[in-house]
Amino acid sequence: MQLGAEAEAEIEKVQAVLVKARAGLGKALTVLETELEQAKKLPAPAQAQAVTKLLVPAVPKVADLAAQLVELEFVPEER
Repeated sequence: MQLGAEAEAEIEKVQAVLVKARAGLGKALTVLETELEQAKKLPAPAQAQAVTKLLVPAVPKVADLAAQLVELEFVPEER
C-alpha cells in the first residue's frame, strides 16, 4: 500500500521536527556539561552557587524537551 503525497509530506515534517528536537536537546546537554565542568574548577562556595544557578532553570527545560522527544518518537500507531 502506497502512502499518498499528503501523508508522505506529513511524515517528512515530523521527521524534520525530530531532527531539530534531537539537535536542540543535544546542544542543551552539551552546554550544561560544559558549564558543569567549568563549575568544578571554582572554589567550593562558588561551585554550589554556579551549579544552583545553572541547574535550577535548566533541568526542567531539558527534561521537558526530552519528554517531548520521547513522546514524538514512541507514540503508538492508532489503528
